[in-house]
Amino acid sequence: MKLKEFVIWKIEIEKEFKKKRETICGICGEKLVCFGDVVSSNFNNYEDVKDIWFCEDCSLLFNSNFRKKSFYITEEKANLITQKEILPILQKISFPCILSFTQSNKKHRLFRSKISQTREELFIILDDDILEFNLDQDLPVIEELDNIYKNNKISKEWIIQGNMPVNAIKKYWLDNFLKLENLVKKYRGSRKLEIMVAFLNK
Repeated sequence: MKLKEFVIWKIEIEKEFKKKRETICGICGEKLVCFGDVVSSNFNNYEDVKDIWFCEDCSLLFNSNFRKKSFYITEEKANLITQKEILPILQKISFPCILSFTQSNKKHRLFRSKISQTREELFIILDDDILEFNLDQDLPVIEELDNIYKNNKISKEWIIQGNMPVNAIKKYWLDNFLKLENLVKKYRGSRKLEIMVAFLNK
């Protein structure tokens, strides 16, 4: 193939690709709407999705409610939820589902969600991360931490950092302090512990 023929062929291939790309949703394959009509360049994750085109239905993934709120989605319905609802949801969760927790209320997360299928592999979508939980192992720890947090004058920071003041340890009783440390020692220093503690309620 001569250079001129190759260039013509490549141009035609690119035209065909562009035509297909600009008429089919990059998520579900349906007829698209222009990305620029869905979000502006101010979109926080713009670089992640700037080359994707969306159909009208999939553009709902970028609805501001899914940015500002935590959410729990099952086959039956989508729920916008608060931090206080996370632990009750974990206790009676249905699969398959999508569970996302925001602390910044600024990041779009739904478009990069992972669907959880089992208790052994629950994905919690955060603002800049996705954490994997095994509910059979992690949920009892969260429940016990929640019980400790509700019934004692200790802060979430103390649980995360393990730096409870001596006076607080005396009030809390040494046995309880050691029980708390045994619960969290394998999580100490991890992002997972920070999120587990964020789910606790007074």
